[in-house]
Amino acid sequence: MELAEKIKYFDDRCVIVAYLQLIDPLEVKNLEDPAKNKKLYLKSKKESRNLLHTITPTVKLYFLDDKFMVFDDTNQEILYEMRFEIHKIFGYEFAVQSFVWSSPSLINFTIKGQNVSSYVFFNFLMNAAGGIAIATDAFHTPSGRQFWLRRVAQAFHKNQHVYLIDMTKNIKIKIKTHNEFRDKINELEMWTKKEEGQIRRVIISPTVLW
Repeated sequence: MELAEKIKYFDDRCVIVAYLQLIDPLEVKNLEDPAKNKKLYLKSKKESRNLLHTITPTVKLYFLDDKFMVFDDTNQEILYEMRFEIHKIFGYEFAVQSFVWSSPSLINFTIKGQNVSSYVFFNFLMNAAGGIAIATDAFHTPSGRQFWLRRVAQAFHKNQHVYLIDMTKNIKIKIKTHNEFRDKINELEMWTKKEEGQIRRVIISPTVLW
């Protein structure tokens, strides 16, 4: 299925969606179990897929339906999996990660000098939303929050634009520095476990949105 066919549209003014947890305990358990990981690897290899990048002759990055995956053909295992959805918020389409998992051994591989998850984030996930923007989902583990802190730092380094939004209050705040970002996410409780946290998002975009 092409990326364009995965787009889901919601109300432009307010989007409150029951997202999948970024970390699905059962899925993680399956990926972390060597035997089950291999079974998933063999199943996924039979699916239709597009080769995005050859990391090494036997380690490759693919796009399958609604997810990005890295396969290690030597060890017959999945090293990385990231699923996403595309939602429309305030008139723009945003790629939203709905599941992320990586093997500890993924750290041994890079793409053009970048770690794999960072490269996929900026070079492929953003293109899934037409090159416009990436938004956080509603749920975060502590490691997920650190992931976003690193991506925001990279975004500023790449001269991209960072926003914080509250979809029910029509609040859109353009952030100018990484230090301001850290202050604002605490001040506005962007990643609170309260219900309000489900309608707040961090957005990274290569273009000015507001």
